[in-house]
Amino acid sequence: LVSKDRGRSYVRWVNKVKRYGYNFDHRILNAADYGAYTSRKRFFGIFAKKELPIVFPKQTHSKKAEHTQPSRLVQLLSNNSFQVNGTK
Repeated sequence: LVSKDRGRSYVRWVNKVKRYGYNFDHRILNAADYGAYTSRKRFFGIFAKKELPIVFPKQTHSKKAEHTQPSRLVQLLSNNSFQVNGTK
């Protein structure tokens, strides 16, 4: 879905859900940091009502104590500066 139209449909969908009063955040997490035997990066997105926190799990098996950082897409979505076809 993201590569089909460079993420426009995805961003439009996220923005529609946010209009219903949800916050959104996502991370790319490595399965090996959570006990899997292989290193596989996976996308995890979470919506939560505005009054609830969005919490990602802490790494349990990481060799490095690295913290995941929000991507540029999350930063754009969180401050509503990203527009698709003239709509936020």
